[in-house]
Amino acid sequence: MGMALRANEIQAEVFYKFAPLYRPQRIKICRGGRAGMKSHAIAEALLFQGIERSLRILCTREHQVSMSDSVYRLLVDKIDLHDLHANYEIKANTIASRTNDTEFVFKGLRHNIGNVKSLEGFDIVWVEEAAYVPQKSWDVLMPTMRKSGSEVWASYNPDAANDPIHVMAEGDRPDMVVIETNYKENIWLSAEMEAEAEFCRINDPDGYAHIWGGQVRSRSDAQVYGGQYVVEPFDPQRTWHGPYFGLDLGFKKSANALVKCWIADRRLWIEYEAWGRQTPLVKLPDLLRTVPEADRHTIRCDNARPE
Repeated sequence: MGMALRANEIQAEVFYKFAPLYRPQRIKICRGGRAGMKSHAIAEALLFQGIERSLRILCTREHQVSMSDSVYRLLVDKIDLHDLHANYEIKANTIASRTNDTEFVFKGLRHNIGNVKSLEGFDIVWVEEAAYVPQKSWDVLMPTMRKSGSEVWASYNPDAANDPIHVMAEGDRPDMVVIETNYKENIWLSAEMEAEAEFCRINDPDGYAHIWGGQVRSRSDAQVYGGQYVVEPFDPQRTWHGPYFGLDLGFKKSANALVKCWIADRRLWIEYEAWGRQTPLVKLPDLLRTVPEADRHTIRCDNARPE
């Protein structure tokens, strides 16, 4: 019981959002941007639960050529950090408990999918970098975890909206919990990582939303100004041309978008923006009024219908 208390203390110290990892649930998914502590929290939760009760834990990912490709090193680092050497024996290819039958096994899915089918006796499978796991591997892995009370844990940085793990996480399964986190909630974030994130936020907003914000990739060739803008505070100057107001009227699923902008130094400066998807016509004036002075200037707009 003493170790269970310590596990709860560390859980609270690390991050309150990861508390669901310590409660029974068939599917547990941790997702978000870089430096969100997803893998660290999972590694600690598995190690402490493996002390409290005997667990067979499969740590896997789509590609694992050697142990260096696995979460083995992370688990070893956590054993060192929390001084759990009296509880765990670190072997060349596995990590085993010294006090019960808990064991961590490491296998890649791509080249071991046939062997994974035979691993039905595992209590927990942890799929790291789950965004790179194709549907074929999930179709084998999910029914393999058939033991009563068995759980599937997954951690990933969102990539594409149609990735199988992202489609699963966006679903409404009653036996699933999805934990979302990013670097802003990391109390141990280094100054270097924070600076990297801030630089990305200013110079590559789309990349920032994906890499650090944990959003699916959104940049495409269809974006007129993709990669050509920065986000930073500014004050319009008296010598600037403007303000100009531009409105794009949406149609069906397209968004209505209004901007207040200026022109100076061969640049377009967007001071305010407002948008709404499928905004009812009677609500459109309310949307436009959220941009200061929009009701006192000419607003240039296009037709909603392409013809």
